Amino acid sequence: MLKQIVTASLLVIASSAYAQHDHEEEGHGDIEGGIVGSQIIIAGGEAVAAGGHIYEGDFGDAEGGPYETDAPGFDIDGFNLGEILAFNVVGPLQYWDGSSWGTASTGLADSGTVSIFDAQLNTFDVSGASVLEGLVAVGDADVDGEVHQHIEFSINAAAATGSYFFEIALFGYDSLFGTELYDANEPVYITLNNGLSEVAFESSVDAFANPVPVPAAWLFMASALGSLFLGRRSKS
Repeated sequence: MLKQIVTASLLVIASSAYAQHDHEEEGHGDIEGGIVGSQIIIAGGEAVAAGGHIYEGDFGDAEGGPYETDAPGFDIDGFNLGEILAFNVVGPLQYWDGSSWGTASTGLADSGTVSIFDAQLNTFDVSGASVLEGLVAVGDADVDGEVHQHIEFSINAAAATGSYFFEIALFGYDSLFGTELYDANEPVYITLNNGLSEVAFESSVDAFANPVPVPAAWLFMASALGSLFLGRRSKS
């Protein structure tokens, strides 16, 4: 019995390590999808247990300097020529304090504001104090019906080191601010790293995407060890 418990424990540890390694590969890359009927079907990214997908970026990986990034980009196909991909921001900016997610503060604790520069050269600010209002234009479809575009995100220099995220809702229009033709089938979350190590950043993403599975695995192991202990007591 003890050998079986030890084997199960090692499998839990190995599966957790594999899940973390696999997770580190998933969130990077463009926000991908395609049009089916009147919906934008989202693909790729890191799947969220409660629904939706997370896509990641790191401030400092763009030419603009340490507080800018052009990731994630957008790669959606199935449009007609000239149709527009755009999005709204849903809810306030969220901040990871090292142990939990919460609304970004406007005080000295994290004072984070993420600015979005869209394809029309408009600037939109997302903070914990208010919800962004306005339609962020990503780009228009080419002759192949694809919108493949990178826009820029920046964070204020006073923002604390940490992980920041916000939810967006994707839409398709016949023209900029014209008639809505498509909407996304599930939420999209953009998570941006401001100075964390890769391991710490991925831990913050995993805490949002999968808050239950890994603890549940350890709970299973603890339960198995408890059963072994009780079994030994009953024999003595």
